[in-house]
Amino acid sequence: LRGLARKNLDLIASIGFAQTQAVQKVAKEFPKVRFVLIDGVAQGNNVNSVTFKEEEGSYLVGVAAALASKTKKLGFIGGIDIPLIRTFACGYAQGAKSVDKKVEVISNMVGTTSAAWNDPAKGGELARAQFDRGVDVVFAVAGGSGMGTLQTAKEKGKLSIGVDSNQNHLYPGS
Repeated sequence: LRGLARKNLDLIASIGFAQTQAVQKVAKEFPKVRFVLIDGVAQGNNVNSVTFKEEEGSYLVGVAAALASKTKKLGFIGGIDIPLIRTFACGYAQGAKSVDKKVEVISNMVGTTSAAWNDPAKGGELARAQFDRGVDVVFAVAGGSGMGTLQTAKEKGKLSIGVDSNQNHLYPGS
């Protein structure tokens, strides 16, 4: 960020809540440069933050998952147990329960450090454990770890839902 700010660009966009501290620090050092942080909130007179209502999209995901489920057992795999990911999980569970109050949602988090965003083996392991408990649809909100979840769902003949972009091309039909 500092390297970009030194170039006196009009606007520097930073993506992801993990960039919050860096944006705040560098924005303070370069008050004439404007910054935007996507998917996070940073303070500063020259900083704009863009956030989303993750719970709303996740609610719709929960509705779709509950309608597709035959066992009425759904899974959720998050990257790290932080407020953002809990918001996704809450919306998902509420959407599912709006379809059928008896739906059970089993949730797991991949880890407690930033490494949890890039551990596909652990994402797959958690999905496998959920499928063994009767889950037939899983929602992965775990960055690169979610790729393991999606792959395991395909291998087990279960349904999976990715996040942030259309991931159907990775494992069509699952």
